[in-house]
Amino acid sequence: MTPPTLFPDRFLATVAAIPDAVAVRDDRGSISFGALHHRARGLAGALVTAGVRPDTAVAVRIGRTRNLLVAVLAVLRAGGAFIPVDPDDPPARQRFVVRDSGATLVLSETGDGPPLGPPTLHPDRPGAPGTVVLPRIHPEQTAYVMYTSGSTGTPKGVAVPHRALAAYLDWAAMRYRADRPVVAHTSPAFDLTVTTLLAPLAGGGGVRLVRSSDPLELDAVWRERSWGLVKLTPSHLDALAAARRVTGDQPPAVDVLVVGGEAVRPEQVRPWLAAGRATRVVNEYGPTEATVGCCAHEVSGTDDPVPIGRPVPYARVTIAGGGAVDPGELLVAGVGLAHGYLGRPGATAERFRPDPDGHGARRYHTGDLASLGPDATLRFHGRTDRQLKIRGHRVEPGEVEAALRASPSVAAAAVIAEPTRTGDRLVAYVVAVADSGFDAAAVRRELAGRLPGYAVPARVVCLPELPLTTNGKVDLGALAQHRRRSLAQLLARLEAEPDEGRPEPAVGEPTASGGPAA
Repeated sequence: MTPPTLFPDRFLATVAAIPDAVAVRDDRGSISFGALHHRARGLAGALVTAGVRPDTAVAVRIGRTRNLLVAVLAVLRAGGAFIPVDPDDPPARQRFVVRDSGATLVLSETGDGPPLGPPTLHPDRPGAPGTVVLPRIHPEQTAYVMYTSGSTGTPKGVAVPHRALAAYLDWAAMRYRADRPVVAHTSPAFDLTVTTLLAPLAGGGGVRLVRSSDPLELDAVWRERSWGLVKLTPSHLDALAAARRVTGDQPPAVDVLVVGGEAVRPEQVRPWLAAGRATRVVNEYGPTEATVGCCAHEVSGTDDPVPIGRPVPYARVTIAGGGAVDPGELLVAGVGLAHGYLGRPGATAERFRPDPDGHGARRYHTGDLASLGPDATLRFHGRTDRQLKIRGHRVEPGEVEAALRASPSVAAAAVIAEPTRTGDRLVAYVVAVADSGFDAAAVRRELAGRLPGYAVPARVVCLPELPLTTNGKVDLGALAQHRRRSLAQLLARLEAEPDEGRPEPAVGEPTASGGPAA
C-alpha cells in the first residue's frame, strides 16, 4: 500500500492548485486558501521561535471561527501536536486537558475563557518572518491528542500520529467528495470534527464553520446553499428533526450525510433518503483510538438495523469470541491506530495489544460488540461495558431504549441504572412527542407488554430534552446527576410537609422510600 501524503503536504498542494478559492467561512467572513496558508505559515514560524519542536503539545482553545483553522495548521506546520480544548467546556476540564497534555503554549482568542497556566498567544498576532525554517514532519510524530472520557472518570488523551491522520484524510477526502463545501458545527474537541475541519482543506472544498450548537442555527446555515458534506451524530439528527417539526420544513439538501459517534437507527436516516434530501447517507464507525473512522456503510432505505459496514482499506478488523452468529469484541489493526494514551502506558498496554497476525503490529480492543452479517458487513451490538444486571438478569440499555422509542408518545429515550438498598433498578428518561398526551404509567404498561418484568424501568421521567455532551452524544452522567438532584428535592419537600393530607407522588416520581411510584 502506498504511504498516504501527510496532511500538511497535502494542504500545500491544495494551496498551490487553488490559492484564491475560499478555504474557510464563518459568520464574520471568509479567507482563501492562499491567505490561510500565509497566516498559518507566519504563526508556525512564531511557534518555532517560541520553542515548539516535534511532538511539543500546543493547546488550541478556539471556537468554530477562522482562527481555529489558522491555529491548527500552524501547530502542525511547526511540528507540534495540537490539543483541542473546547471553550464551552467547564474551566476545570479545560485546565485538566492542558495540564495533562503537558502543553507549553495555548493558542486562544482574546477573552476566550479562563487562564490555563502556560503562556497564551493570539492566532492574530504578527507572524514570524518567512525565513524561519519549519521542520520536516515525520509520519510517526504526534499530530494531535484528543481527550475522551475515561472508564475511571479521568479523561484520557489519545495521541494520534501523522501517518494515521493522513490515512484517514486520504480515504475521507475521496469517499466523501471533499472537493465541495463542507459544514462543520461539532466541537473541535470531538474527533468527528476532524473530518469536517481537515478533509475539505485536503480536498479543496472549503469549510463553513457554524459557531453555535443550536440545531436551528445549523439548520439555517445548512439552507444557505447546496453542500457537499455534513457530518453529525444520530442525536443531532433527532434535534434537527424536532426543529423541523417546529418549522414544518423538509430536511435540507446535502450530497453526503455522514452519521457517526453513536449507533444510528433506521428511522433517523430514512427521511433523508425518502425525501431525496441526501444523495448518500454513510454510517461511519470508529473509536478515537482508530483515528475517526475505520468502518463505513452506505445506508439504504431497507437497512434494519443499520450495519457499521466494512473496514476502510487501511484497517483490518477481527471479532474476538464471536463471528457470524454470536457477537464478539471488535478488534482493529492497521496504520490508522493511535500511539496510545498519552502518559498512560498501563492503559495503553491494556487496550493496544500485540497482533498475532501483524508481525509485531498491534490491535486495539474496542470494547464494542459486533457480528458479521450474511452480506459480510459488520453489525454493532452495543458496548461490553454498558451491560447492566437487574435482579440477577442481564439487561442491555439499548434494548429498553428501543422499546421506549417504539411508543407513539416517546421521541427520544435513554436508560440508566439507579442504585437502591436492594440493588440496581432501571430509570428511563424520555422526551415526549408534542401533543401526544404523554402518560408515564401508560408507557410502563406498554413496556410490560414487550419486555420481561426486570427490564421494565421502575421510573419513566419526562424531560424537555435529553442532555448532550459537547460531542452531541446523550450525557448519561448528567442524567445520573438529575436523578440524584430530583430525589434530594423530593425528600426535602416531603420532610417539610405535614404527614396529614400529604398528596400521593406523581406517576414516574420516586416515593420517599426510593421505591417506584408506578
